[in-house]
Amino acid sequence: MKIIRRGFLFILTTLAVTSVIGQRRYTDSLNIELSKAKDDTSRVLVLADLAYYHRYQNLDTAMLFAQRALALSQKIEFARGESLAYQMIGITHRMNLNMPSAFENLYKGLKIAEENNLRYEEAMSFMRISQAFSSIEQHTSALKFCLKALNTLSPKEVTRPHLFSWLSLGTTYERLNKIDSAKYYKKKVYDNVKVIPDFLGSIYAQLANDLYKEGENTLALSYFYQSIEFAETNNNFWEIARVCADIADLYHKEGNQDSAIYYAKRGLENGIKVNATSAVVRCGNLLADIYESSNPAEALRCFKIATTAKESLFGAGNLQAIQAVVEKEEARQKDLAVAKAAYQTQLKLYGLLAGLGLFLVVAFILYRNNRQKQKANVVLQQQKDKVESTLHELKSTQSQLIQSEKMASLGELTAGIAHEIQNPLNFVNNFSEVSKELLIEMKDELAVGNLQLANEIASDVEQNLEKINHHGKRADAIVKGMLQHSRSSSGQKEPTDINALCDEYLRLAYHGLKAKDPSFNASFHFEADKSLPEVDVVPQDIGRVLLNLFNNAFQAVAEKQKTSGANYLPE
Repeated sequence: MKIIRRGFLFILTTLAVTSVIGQRRYTDSLNIELSKAKDDTSRVLVLADLAYYHRYQNLDTAMLFAQRALALSQKIEFARGESLAYQMIGITHRMNLNMPSAFENLYKGLKIAEENNLRYEEAMSFMRISQAFSSIEQHTSALKFCLKALNTLSPKEVTRPHLFSWLSLGTTYERLNKIDSAKYYKKKVYDNVKVIPDFLGSIYAQLANDLYKEGENTLALSYFYQSIEFAETNNNFWEIARVCADIADLYHKEGNQDSAIYYAKRGLENGIKVNATSAVVRCGNLLADIYESSNPAEALRCFKIATTAKESLFGAGNLQAIQAVVEKEEARQKDLAVAKAAYQTQLKLYGLLAGLGLFLVVAFILYRNNRQKQKANVVLQQQKDKVESTLHELKSTQSQLIQSEKMASLGELTAGIAHEIQNPLNFVNNFSEVSKELLIEMKDELAVGNLQLANEIASDVEQNLEKINHHGKRADAIVKGMLQHSRSSSGQKEPTDINALCDEYLRLAYHGLKAKDPSFNASFHFEADKSLPEVDVVPQDIGRVLLNLFNNAFQAVAEKQKTSGANYLPE
């Protein structure tokens, strides 16, 4: 991921130095703490920690500490310690490739955590079951349990289980080819790396793999080497085997076969030592591929090692045993869900009965108070009737006031309307007189037989009649608009051309003000959106709104003209 570069290397290096020293001291301190533990619960927790920190060095030692922790926790009935001990035994079996026993013990740890409401141990159980599914390449199941672990944890703070979950989610999503999700969770790990400095080896390796996929091989190798160095310091042979397999793969693809062979052999050796199956399979197959042409015998030997390791994990009998354990746990989870549903049903029944009892009590109280309320209702009804009568009178008065306001605004419009009507009437009169004269001329031309000129005069008369018709309709529309403005509004919306409405009231407002104040003068320019569709409005109401707006605007520019001098042109 390109968000992590050389600047991040300094942080990781500083943490690594501190963590390496801390790992040695921590292991020593665990042994000291075990010898000094005064109570059995403390001894159980220390034994579980010792089992955890020996899992990559010596599996027999790890199993010994885990079994001691289990025996002691069962003896003192310490549920938390028992859950942790089963988890440690499960981890040890997983690394010993005894996957059926691994799942069986991990599920036991989960069951104890669930029964005792141990949220931290429950989350860690989910996480470790997810890792077990990853080991057998069942990535969908691994993702399911990893998400369960994350959902179990509190979102308020970042803890070690959060980092484990995020790192596993990043790896699992990548294997499922969901790259965006993988990058998201890996970034969360890198941003919070200080929470788990003892896990830096895995983070180095993950970062190196990301850089390798982006083609930055040199920087990737530097992180791979630091991951191995960190793992060697902590005797983490499993991590050494896994990272050596990654480095061998990188060198092989670059064509550097000598280095590829060196790291593949190293990875194979360490993988066999701690049963790191995936690393053994990868390194064995890689060596077989490299030696195929130059050393067939060695290629066959490495291929057999890889095949044997894979069979030990994915053999039919092993997978069947794992499936049996998983199915048994799924059946337990189903029974648990059924029991939980039955318990919730019982709670609902108790709640229903309690609610019914409460309802009866309330019903009795309401019945007792009902008779008193009946008397109050009579008084309230009388008051209601009075209020409704008053409201009716108020509505009637309101309608009268609205009509009065409309008539007042109509009075203000009268002069403008008269001016607007006068213009089309003048056109009608003028074109009528002209048409009359043209008809006389046409008769004279017909009398002398000049048909061409008579036809031309007839065309002019026809055009004049069209103009007379147009301006007559204009006058008719103005009168209808005035009548519509004056009549009581029904409040019914109707499709209206807003452009035409604005144009009409703009002109009416202007001519109305001009009639009231002959000295008033202003220019106006109307720009309409021709694509504007008709909208459902009450035309009378919108017209009054527009009239007020235009009057205010004209009056404002008129007032400004009085104070701004002759150079100001109101518009």
